[in-house]
Amino acid sequence: MKKLFYIVSFFILTQHLVAQTFNDITRIALDEFTGSARYSGMAGAFVAVGGDLTAVNDNPASSSIFLHSEVGVGLNFASLQTDANYSGTSTLSNNRNLNFNQVGGVFVFNNTQEESSWSKISFGFNYQCEADYKQDIAVSGNSNRGIDNYFLYYADGLRFDNLPLYENETIGEVYQILGEEIGFGAQQAFLGYQAYLINPLTNDDANTSYVSNVSYSNVAQDISNTTEGQKRRYTFNVGGVYQEKLHLGFNFNAYQFDFSQRHELEEYNHDADSFASDINFTNDLISYGAGVSVQFGAILKLKNFRLGASYHSPQWLTFEDETQQSISAYHVENDLFVNETINPLIDNFPVTNVYPEYNYKIPSKLNAGLALLLGNRGLLSVDVSSQNFSNLRLSQKGGSDYLEGLNEKIAANFQTVNTVKIGGEFRVENVSLRAGYFSKSALQKAITSLDGGFTLGLGLDFGSSALNVAYVNFNRNSSNNVFDQGLSNSYRLTDTFNNVVLTYNLKL
Repeated sequence: MKKLFYIVSFFILTQHLVAQTFNDITRIALDEFTGSARYSGMAGAFVAVGGDLTAVNDNPASSSIFLHSEVGVGLNFASLQTDANYSGTSTLSNNRNLNFNQVGGVFVFNNTQEESSWSKISFGFNYQCEADYKQDIAVSGNSNRGIDNYFLYYADGLRFDNLPLYENETIGEVYQILGEEIGFGAQQAFLGYQAYLINPLTNDDANTSYVSNVSYSNVAQDISNTTEGQKRRYTFNVGGVYQEKLHLGFNFNAYQFDFSQRHELEEYNHDADSFASDINFTNDLISYGAGVSVQFGAILKLKNFRLGASYHSPQWLTFEDETQQSISAYHVENDLFVNETINPLIDNFPVTNVYPEYNYKIPSKLNAGLALLLGNRGLLSVDVSSQNFSNLRLSQKGGSDYLEGLNEKIAANFQTVNTVKIGGEFRVENVSLRAGYFSKSALQKAITSLDGGFTLGLGLDFGSSALNVAYVNFNRNSSNNVFDQGLSNSYRLTDTFNNVVLTYNLKL
């Protein structure tokens, strides 16, 4: 689908300043469980443990735990099953994906000056795929509210003389002009009118009230949501050891997002005498994003215990969006059913809405951990973290009423996510056996069940290198809406991940 956008030569700017919906914000805010095989095998309980390339992402002090310089690369195979529940109907979708999810290195330098309080300094770099958005979701159900309500919502209050085609005008030209001069809502009303789904209450140019051309008591709705893209994180780390007991660290993180989505709604089973029926409405979205954050962390050694804590600043991100739309429906004309397809084109290219950049601020996060070292036999570790997502904010230069509305919705629907991770490692000579469990409160207040899962891992230490493998099973829940406005029926998604992670590390 990305190629579709790249070949378009005509772009427009609309006054609806952001294309992303509440569903998209939820998707970006939700975390996936990713990391190296050792990290994954212990459920990520590494805030007080350190000594792992992925652990640097949770606690920057982790790099100074390494005894030797080390590089590593990880491969992740993800099997994802999504259960969509819409109005009591359950639909299953299955997806599989394979990618290099992590690569990094730590370089350790010991201080030869014995009188110095700093015995070691470390520098690290880690790349990690924090989220993979590749997913095909199918949602099916019945509703007493049809897609006509979506177009009626945006048409309400709009003068009728904006919606017809006049002499020598084309669909694409009017769609473009409406977007430039009035905004997103006028484009939606135009699509609904041109597809014969809505009509003005009167044919006066000044009319601002509309009625539906679609009749039904209960309609069937099928939603296909296809997404692609990734959230990538690049971490630059520096750490050090003070007085042989206190490990300190700092991270600078850079982020890249690319996200594409095709959302397609098919609606059918309208009344036999309905003037319009069998509707297909398609929305394409591409988002690009980039941003930064910083982290501070510490690990304190106390005999057989380690205490760890870290602070992750807000993630300051900037996004740009592009969208395309089309709609088709059947209507009655001279006692025949005629298919009307509205696909805004100019010079045979789809019209693309290009939106001004806007900003995300994903809230800060606090981590704390306690680890019990069992000598050469292994360790036990517990982590807790907290992140208040009701403080997530979107903003735009010059302000935006639309973004303020989204911020109010975020504050009302998101909550603090508290996470608990428990992990253990048991060593028998050069073999390590690992297991873990993690649990986290849901991002949305509407979800009462906990997210989380369990992990298993195996490690082989060859002296100068190590091979690790892990299995991760976890569930994630979210509540979504068909559209933000007009047809805001909700459906629930339960994602079940079964991941296998393979990591190879080489000591330098």
